[in-house]
Amino acid sequence: MTKFSATGLPLSPIFSITNITRNRERYLTGALASIGLTLAEWRALRIMHSFAEAIPMGVLIAHSQTDRSALGRTVDRLVQRGWVERIPDPNDKRAFLVRKLSSADEIFERAFQLVGAFDATLQVELTLEERAVLRGALEKIERLSDQ
Repeated sequence: MTKFSATGLPLSPIFSITNITRNRERYLTGALASIGLTLAEWRALRIMHSFAEAIPMGVLIAHSQTDRSALGRTVDRLVQRGWVERIPDPNDKRAFLVRKLSSADEIFERAFQLVGAFDATLQVELTLEERAVLRGALEKIERLSDQ
């Protein structure tokens, strides 16, 4: 028999992932604001940091949870702050590439530490075995969701 939450939505592990994500983003929005960064700016910097070279906006869009217009405004703010640069795309005269600059390293590191510390608190009561099981289960679910 399916159990339902107070909102009428089914209670399930996948619904729990949604709740965890929502609660995490709520916390991170405030925590990142305390260091002068928005959640959208953090996501964009984190994605760009993951690539050695400048990336097309399409790659940034594919890895973010943001629509093209909002992401464009986020990149504009990051460029204005001197943390990101736009480079003409050599393969498409209408497009540009984006790259995180070294001037963003300090704020990136502060945000990275803040996010990592919060994520660690979410797992503090799990044993090493439980963490391994959770990691394995989430990797399987992620792989299936990517198909």
